[in-house]
Amino acid sequence: MTQDVFFPDTARQFAPFLVQNVAVFPTRTQADVSTDSAVYTLVSFEVSRARVLQVPVYLANKQDCTAVLSLADTVFLRSSLPVTNRPDTLQLATRTEPVPLPQQFNYPYLALVATGVGVLLGAIYILFGKALQRRWRRFQLARRHAQFLNTYNRLTRNLGPESTQETSNEAIVLWKQYLETVENQPYTSLTSREIAERIQDDRLADALRETDRIVYGGSFTDQSPLALRTLRDVAVNAYERKLISE
Repeated sequence: MTQDVFFPDTARQFAPFLVQNVAVFPTRTQADVSTDSAVYTLVSFEVSRARVLQVPVYLANKQDCTAVLSLADTVFLRSSLPVTNRPDTLQLATRTEPVPLPQQFNYPYLALVATGVGVLLGAIYILFGKALQRRWRRFQLARRHAQFLNTYNRLTRNLGPESTQETSNEAIVLWKQYLETVENQPYTSLTSREIAERIQDDRLADALRETDRIVYGGSFTDQSPLALRTLRDVAVNAYERKLISE
């Protein structure tokens, strides 16, 4: 008669020991007696020196398994730590002062804030981007116009027969440069006649002829202040047209 033998479960049957290794040997048969054997290597992390161990072996029957318990035996544990007779001289601190730790920068929080600010700025640009750009262009246009009027009025305020041609020429060049910026036309490289043809203003042709006499002929007449005011009015009209188109 033969029976199947089941060796004990390594996960549960050896508590409080832990199975470190299992060596299973082949079945040996002598005089019609077969012997199955296995060697379990155990470890323990308990502090007590002695432990009782009793291990079952199961015999398989037709209906169930029969547990055959080994004789209970006492296992004496041997410490792997060196034995010392020195007294314990370590003293635990009864009171300690807190040690300040260096503050670490919160990079995840910074990334979260930067993402939130980026999303907010993106939403503002989508909703109000065109309006803000338009207001900015109008602001720059108004600032340049105010600077032009301030400089032009300063140059032309005291012009007279005794004024130098350099001051008059500086005012005319400033006027051309400003118009060139506002209307995006090459007025600084055009003659007075070409400028008058491009700017449809009946007063401008006479005013430019008068300013040419001031600059090139040194002739300052009663019509000269009116001509300079006409140039200023033309610049103001160009600014107002540009402001409406923005």
